[in-house]
Amino acid sequence: MEKVIPTPSVQTKGQRFWRALVWPYRSFKSIFHQSSKPRKSLLVANCILPGLGDLLLGEIELGLGYITSVALYLFYMISVGWKHLFGLVQVDYANLTLLAILLTLIFLVVVHFAFNSTVKKVDFLNQQKTLRGSYVFNFFKSIVKKFKTYFQQVGKVYATCDRTHKKRMTLSFFLMGVDELMDKQLFKGILFLVSQIGYFLYMILAGGGHIVGLFTLKVAQQVSTATMVYGILAMFLTLFYLFLYILHLQAVLRNAQLRMDQKEIPTFKQEWQEASNRKFYWISLSIPVLGAVAFTVLPLTFMILIAFTDFGTSGTIPIMNTRWISWTFLDSFVQLFGLAENFKTLVKVFQWTMVWALLATFTCYFGGFFLAMLLAKKSVKGKIIYRSLFVVAMAVPQFVTLRVMNTMFNEYGPINTILMNWGLIDARIAFWDNIVWAKVLIVLVNMWVGIPYYMLLISGLLLNIPKDYYEAASIEGASKRQQFAKITFPHIFFMTTPLLITSFVSNINNFNVIWLLTGGAPLGQGTGGVAGGTDILITWLYKLTMQNNPEYNLGAAIGIVMFIISAIISLLIFRNSASYKKEEEFRQ
Repeated sequence: MEKVIPTPSVQTKGQRFWRALVWPYRSFKSIFHQSSKPRKSLLVANCILPGLGDLLLGEIELGLGYITSVALYLFYMISVGWKHLFGLVQVDYANLTLLAILLTLIFLVVVHFAFNSTVKKVDFLNQQKTLRGSYVFNFFKSIVKKFKTYFQQVGKVYATCDRTHKKRMTLSFFLMGVDELMDKQLFKGILFLVSQIGYFLYMILAGGGHIVGLFTLKVAQQVSTATMVYGILAMFLTLFYLFLYILHLQAVLRNAQLRMDQKEIPTFKQEWQEASNRKFYWISLSIPVLGAVAFTVLPLTFMILIAFTDFGTSGTIPIMNTRWISWTFLDSFVQLFGLAENFKTLVKVFQWTMVWALLATFTCYFGGFFLAMLLAKKSVKGKIIYRSLFVVAMAVPQFVTLRVMNTMFNEYGPINTILMNWGLIDARIAFWDNIVWAKVLIVLVNMWVGIPYYMLLISGLLLNIPKDYYEAASIEGASKRQQFAKITFPHIFFMTTPLLITSFVSNINNFNVIWLLTGGAPLGQGTGGVAGGTDILITWLYKLTMQNNPEYNLGAAIGIVMFIISAIISLLIFRNSASYKKEEEFRQ
């Protein structure tokens, strides 16, 4: 009788998800009995306070994150959350009961992850596996290890070299470039020496005062904002000097080892040839990196620091030798989240920003997908003409298109005139003064602007899908709908996921469409303050900082909130997308 070998059952995604979800609870008892007494105590402690287990196991950031989340939720529920949950407090700008339920669900998810994390780590330890540990602790540990290794190598070389070279090595710790100049590495030596002299002269003449001014923000003959910029620049130059100093120490050690081994020390010409060939990326990337630091990192740091000052509060605008701004630490965030009017505006504007970003991204994406699929059909005639029309629509400057659309839907614009002449309406419709109409038109106009781009992009990507897939699917009897669901859409979505993420983030910060169509109007429709009914976070920030009575600190706080939201959404979506997880698999 032939032996039947049972085939393993194939689990669906839902079954795998459910198994991963319940694993820590099913495995807890067995893992608990297998653990030593300290690990048992650790498991019990984590059950009492979620996150404490990770903290005690050395995962400091993760443990503190869980504990902080639990503490914030408990503080919220004890203070006002229970009132929100039972509907005892109502406001017109948010459903507090729904908010309390949502926060409770998030709290349960955090507790589950904290429990799962600790159980999994204890199971690893029981299997004699090592844990990764704290990111911050490991980072500083690696730095200490590198310094320790460096000084061990220096001590070894110093003990074996002669008296002259010992003096050179000792002097090189205090004066950069001397050792290189003695080895006839003229360019490197002069570069290091000039850098050190220049840095110390700068710090003596101005840099030291700039760093002090960064803390006080009160320097004579300077506006506070200029004092802050100079202080930030001094800090960046100090970090750059430390970077050069470390490079210098490494070069000194490398030359000393070459001398000890009686090898030839490379000349400037040889080093330049090596840099041009094997390390050309250092040269080619240096200018873009410096540009990014000067025009992105420095202004971003300035903006972040402004959020911790009173710049703009109660008319606090710095004037030279008359009025200075001061550090207020978290006061701007207290104003943003603590004051009812500001918080109401933030909630309303944030809700519309998220809705707008989702609609603007996916309407253009799927609209372009539909047109690309339609124009890819063999039965469609005149494809060149249709594509040319869409290219023309995309080629028209966005500023022109948006202002024309604003005029067309104006109360006395062509659309109202045509509708009245045709007898379809009795009175003119103020499209831009009605918040619902305004939001609908914003999305539709954005589709007109954005769909052609996605249509052209996806049309090109469709050509890259192998025809063999469709032929094999047809032989197997797959319908057109099944071919689209199993072949076309997965391939296109895989290749465009990073683009969708960047489009979503750019739409969160899409100033042009909102401002050129409505300017955020209608003003004050359910938002309060200076924000209008169609304002998103970026246009609200613009109004706070560029119009009358600017509140720069509040605008900077909003900018930080926008950055955090964009970064978290981008990282979460991308790290969980197939484009990230299966990149190598797709390449094969």
